[in-house]
Amino acid sequence: MTIHEARLGVALTALFTFALAAQERREPAPAEPPPTVEAARKKLLDDLREQGIVVDRDAETVTIPCVVNRVMDPLEYLLINERGKRHEALFVTRAKPSILNSAFLLLGFVPGKNATTEPIEPEPTEEEVANGAEFVRILPPEGMRLWITVSWTRQDEGKTIEHDVPVEDLLLDLTTGKPIEDVEWIYLGGQTAPLYRNDPPVFVADYEGNLISTCYMAPENHLVTIKHARARDDQNWWRTAVCPEDGVEVSLRFHKREPAIVRAREAARQVRPKSTQPGKDE
Repeated sequence: MTIHEARLGVALTALFTFALAAQERREPAPAEPPPTVEAARKKLLDDLREQGIVVDRDAETVTIPCVVNRVMDPLEYLLINERGKRHEALFVTRAKPSILNSAFLLLGFVPGKNATTEPIEPEPTEEEVANGAEFVRILPPEGMRLWITVSWTRQDEGKTIEHDVPVEDLLLDLTTGKPIEDVEWIYLGGQTAPLYRNDPPVFVADYEGNLISTCYMAPENHLVTIKHARARDDQNWWRTAVCPEDGVEVSLRFHKREPAIVRAREAARQVRPKSTQPGKDE
């Protein structure tokens, strides 16, 4: 079995577990025989195509269409679908979360661990807490990293200008007043759970619609989380001036390997600007 066939098998399993379980609840129907592998493969590819999701297994990327959302509050989510928290998200996609998750699994992504907390011992006194002492410690998420780029076009004096940038260029850190730095995106994979007691489990993100968080959220119903020193603060993120206007169509691309434009951004950031003094050579 090739690695692509193995990944396809994982994605097909996830598709049946997530996409089929996430159907609207209805009266029980007579049991049907499980689909063949070929039928399951066709359904997965049809679902990806219908959702506008493009999987490039050679480049190890997943690309989805999105639009820039009209942000009204500090960002808690980088990406949602139409059921998600529209007032605090940067991008909106029509892609169904369970189908998008199948695309990640097809590339061999393995779900990670969400951020957690642990009590600080010895426990701080009331006076120490009043003075800003922490009483819990945040343990950051762990798991497979991915990279995100955004591409779009615009018209300028009759010319078509193409943009392709790391998503970090569009996310403003309000603490520093600069685009976000020292950030990682960690794949969580969402989770299944009953919506109501005694109901069958469903892929929860299909109902909540929240896909990528820019702060630590629990439970981990979303697919991807941020990993950042200020990710506990849900009031710290906004959009930069580089971000396209509301309603602009963009493509969001998820990379399993670090893309060149992200490496170039990091390399440029590491270069310290030279200090200049008038009248002196550098």
